Amino acid sequence: MNKIKWIYILFGLSLSLSQYACSNDADSKSEEDSGKPVTVYTVEEEMITDRQQYPAYVVPLEETELYAEVSGFVRKIFVADGDYVRKGQKLYEIDDIRYSAAVEQAEANLQNAEAEYARTRKDLDRYEELAKDNAIALQTLDYTRTDLENRSAAIKNSRASLKTAKTDFNRSIIYAPYSGIVGVSRVRQGSHVTAGTTTLNILSTVDPITVEFQANERYIDLLLDLKKKESSDNIQIELPKSGTYEHGGKIYLIDREVDRSTGTIRVRALFKNPEHRLRAGMNLKLTLVESEEKKLVIPQKALVSELGKYHVFVATDSDTAAFKEVEAGTRFDGKVVIKSGLERDQKVVTEGVRNLSDGAKLRVEEK
Repeated sequence: MNKIKWIYILFGLSLSLSQYACSNDADSKSEEDSGKPVTVYTVEEEMITDRQQYPAYVVPLEETELYAEVSGFVRKIFVADGDYVRKGQKLYEIDDIRYSAAVEQAEANLQNAEAEYARTRKDLDRYEELAKDNAIALQTLDYTRTDLENRSAAIKNSRASLKTAKTDFNRSIIYAPYSGIVGVSRVRQGSHVTAGTTTLNILSTVDPITVEFQANERYIDLLLDLKKKESSDNIQIELPKSGTYEHGGKIYLIDREVDRSTGTIRVRALFKNPEHRLRAGMNLKLTLVESEEKKLVIPQKALVSELGKYHVFVATDSDTAAFKEVEAGTRFDGKVVIKSGLERDQKVVTEGVRNLSDGAKLRVEEK
């Protein structure tokens, strides 16, 4: 009896499973016949301003290491660390006592040489008069002429020595070669410095100032055009924690060559910096704004990434899926610019992309 009961139970289970499988097959066949349900988006054009962003940093137009040009002890420092200085302003003074003494000695030597020259000149004039009457030996006359030449050379030598002494004396005071900001002084009052070796400070220009970035070689034509136009509307920078900088930049310099290893070229943009907010070495984000124009736009969720390339499923007129490669551009607000691969008014699948395949039958719901 129990055996017959189990036979009925197993037969019932088998019948139920068979009916369930048939139901699933019917549903799959029904979906296959009617197509996979998807939502599509009609490709359209929008006015787009392309923006290329680059990491950048601030570079002064000029930056100079200030060296001591004479040796000695630092007697005075006229500026504080980080001060803004004007061209020609005093920065440092090195003890000038020995250089002042050298100038006085050189002046005295020059006076002595000039006096000796004047005396020898008078002797030669007198000897030449005597020689007309054969009243003096010609050898004496020749010696005097040679002596006069030597006295003339001594004057030139003394003048050169005086010039050197005055130069050293003047170089005991270091002046700013141009307007800018000095850094932290490398020496303090009383420090001993050596000519041509000791760095006193670093001076750099601050207004205007440049920002350097590495641009893709594809944009060289655009950069050259911007440099020619001298436009300040196409280059913007973003300061750390301060938002967009209020002054636009102009292309100032484009390097002579492209880095073959990276495909980029060094570019510098010039910015006004009246408040000195931009400082040498500061890291920034630079935005290169291209011209505004109409471009094809689709939702980002329509993109399918595969092996480093982008594709989309296009709903054809026969309601089948066509798998197409596209070139994606700028992304914004959940959308992406399509540079190539699509045409206006084509329909791309935005929902139901998963498990789709090329040529699959679609049941389209437009959105």
